Amino acid sequence: MDNTLMSSLKHQIELLKRHVKILDVLVSSDKPIGILKLSKMTTYPPHQVRYSLRELEQAKIIGPSTKGASLGGEGKEIVVNLDRELDAIRNAVDSLSGEVKAIQAKLK
Repeated sequence: MDNTLMSSLKHQIELLKRHVKILDVLVSSDKPIGILKLSKMTTYPPHQVRYSLRELEQAKIIGPSTKGASLGGEGKEIVVNLDRELDAIRNAVDSLSGEVKAIQAKLK
């Protein structure tokens, strides 16, 4: 059952997974990659790749060039810190899960 309280979070997680997949391909390449090639390599349609590239660029993780996208100046540092941010999110979700379990116990 899809819960509207959770649907936005699930959507954001799916977007983040796509951004990370595209980032992985870019980091693994020794040269910039264009939208169509990224689309082919990731199986995401070009409009989704374009959106992810825009988000990654706005986050200063990648930079555009005439030959495609590549890891930007601040990109490496930001990527290194992503794991810490995910840990903080994981901790927050674990805490929420505990609160929900306490509420569920009250309902029994």
